[in-house]
Amino acid sequence: MKVPGSPSSAACVTTPNSKHCRTELRELSFDSDDKASWSPSAPKNRLKATVTVPTPDDGSHGTVIGQIHIDDTVSSKPVCELYYSKSGDLVMGVEKTRDGGNSIFTKVGHVPVGTKFTYEIRYESDELSVSINGAAPQKLDTYSLGSPKSYFKAGNYNQGNSASEVHFYELNVQH
Repeated sequence: MKVPGSPSSAACVTTPNSKHCRTELRELSFDSDDKASWSPSAPKNRLKATVTVPTPDDGSHGTVIGQIHIDDTVSSKPVCELYYSKSGDLVMGVEKTRDGGNSIFTKVGHVPVGTKFTYEIRYESDELSVSINGAAPQKLDTYSLGSPKSYFKAGNYNQGNSASEVHFYELNVQH
């Protein structure tokens, strides 16, 4: 999945709720084209991916490679975003409120640029966690978000001006 850069550097197209360019996959319901959503209170909600990021963007935290979004009519607020930076750091940004713009960033791992790795994001039994390369899941506070109906996204959500590239080898969603 390639993104040429930002609207100012590459004239790429954005959506009404974002100023960033991207190429992403959104979770759909099994055996249908309906958009999926689920309760974070359920016992199992997991997104697992095997990826390589040969070219992260130059954004302050890097390229977003996995997300959980709040299921609104038009979702504009993420629950969390997993970033991969030019230094190989993996950082999870978690929104403090449904209004957005108040993310708390936590370093959750490090993988050298261009190296294949796995991540698993869980939002189940009202707990958010992330695991890198099969390590024990690291729990993250969801502050005052409550338990909004949500869905997974995976891809290359460019946060900078430079081009970015993400290769997905496996994507698995479990409920």
